[in-house]
Amino acid sequence: MRIKRHNRVMEELTKFIKVKEWIISMEPRIKDNTRKLWIPDLILKKENQIIVVDVTIRTDLQINSLEQAWEEKKNKHKHLEKEILDLTKGTRVSFYGFVMGSRGKWFEKNNELMKDLGIEKFKSLAQNIANLVLSLTLELLRIFMDS
Repeated sequence: MRIKRHNRVMEELTKFIKVKEWIISMEPRIKDNTRKLWIPDLILKKENQIIVVDVTIRTDLQINSLEQAWEEKKNKHKHLEKEILDLTKGTRVSFYGFVMGSRGKWFEKNNELMKDLGIEKFKSLAQNIANLVLSLTLELLRIFMDS
């Protein structure tokens, strides 16, 4: 169920990204220089610009939990920069986390990603994803409580 929630958030996010004419690769498989397999959630390309996004939904009960998740996700695939540029034929790459609180909180650093994607008006996206996360979290809790 947690994977379903993650994937639904990714799907909702990509709907808005497609409108801005980004080429979207979902969960591409990339091997690093040690042949270890990595799977970033999204690799986006527009002209020579590449954006790597890793999505997460985290509990937001502790003060810095969303900030820590954002830093973790932003840095998770940075070591793959060369491989990503080779794969995409891009010239510059940016790395982002896309973090939502499990109770539907939109983490403010998601705004940086939206601006880099050229999505100026994202209030409806934020509301849609917040509602989606909250409803799927409640569904997850119901399943947990029933078992």
